[in-house]
Amino acid sequence: MKLKLLTVLFLIAYTLSFTAHFEDFNEGFKDGNCATENGTEIYKLRIEQLDKLDNVKVLTPNTNTTITKDRATETVKIETKDIIPNYFKIPRGILMLAFTLLIPAIFIVLYIYFKNLYRGDIVSQRQIKNLQFIGYAHLAYALVENFFLLTDNIHKQKVAEFYNLTLIKDEYDITLFFIPLILLMIVEVLKQHLRLKEDAELTI
Repeated sequence: MKLKLLTVLFLIAYTLSFTAHFEDFNEGFKDGNCATENGTEIYKLRIEQLDKLDNVKVLTPNTNTTITKDRATETVKIETKDIIPNYFKIPRGILMLAFTLLIPAIFIVLYIYFKNLYRGDIVSQRQIKNLQFIGYAHLAYALVENFFLLTDNIHKQKVAEFYNLTLIKDEYDITLFFIPLILLMIVEVLKQHLRLKEDAELTI
């Protein structure tokens, strides 16, 4: 019963996690279409605040409060003719196409895996292969996402320098590697368990 409940809760959490990024996907798709039609590139830059407003002055602190002023930031969207070089555009396009095809495959394998898990099939060769595919797919996503962050930072820096803006670069999301690595570790543990189980059955 606990396994079935955990399966349902995990599916709900996974779905909510995916839909939380749907707005970003949709906005990126719209910007991409607009840029393609106009022959331009659209960059969303996080930069140091232009007007240098002293936001501390609008606060009313009490005697027990200490306020320290941090670097103020703002987001600007710039549409420019500065096209991404082909040596970056081609691999980005290939990766985006491959990942677009990978998304439905991930959901299909997830559905099969959790359907079998819900029915009580926990450790089997089929389930281990499904889990291994899920782990490698998420690992590929982590690599692609951080590659995009790298190339985006390079191009955003060029645009920011052209307009004399101080860019705040996006940080690499190393946490994306945690889940796939944990899944692949679980796969190896399950393989060892299945191997020991088969050896025990042969001994008997």
